Amino acid sequence: MPGLTRIRRRDFCKLGLVAPFALRVCHGVDLTQTSMGSADLLHSPLVGADENGNLIGAVVKAGLPNLQTSMPSFYELSDQDLTNLARYVHYLRQQGRYKELVAASSPGNADAGKSYFNGAGGCAKCHSAAGDLAGIASHYDAKTLRSDFLMPNGTAPKEGVSLSAAAQQHLRLLENYEPSDVDNVLAYLAQLR
Repeated sequence: MPGLTRIRRRDFCKLGLVAPFALRVCHGVDLTQTSMGSADLLHSPLVGADENGNLIGAVVKAGLPNLQTSMPSFYELSDQDLTNLARYVHYLRQQGRYKELVAASSPGNADAGKSYFNGAGGCAKCHSAAGDLAGIASHYDAKTLRSDFLMPNGTAPKEGVSLSAAAQQHLRLLENYEPSDVDNVLAYLAQLR
């Protein structure tokens, strides 16, 4: 996904104190605070569909004045500032979704997991049950398999480090997984012994 190749603290700090402070006050440090009528960004479909700030930037720049508790306009932010802010929101969302999904665990449906793997999840575009994932369940316990499925090879974005296209795609998926999809795919992978 374009835009998640680098996260640099100095780029984010150029935004000054107002935008990051407002983000944390209104949406919380984990993006889930909704006490002031603000959106839960950790689960927001708009944030999940954002590409390099195209949706987040438009909302931040325009503001949302017609809500019960309005969001101010940050019209003074440049396009680069908005991109950096969107990267930061995605970074926080990836961290939050990982914590949420790695901790959750329900019995999944292996057939539904296989269907998701080969269909809507798009996993089969890059992975194969008979190839790179053959016998994966015999190499990892359930907890490690879950963690590696959510963030393969520690794909967490690191400051100033470029990520491969595959790592970017996995982070994009992480932001948008439904818990049931994760449980179902893991039930399917658990059969690959």
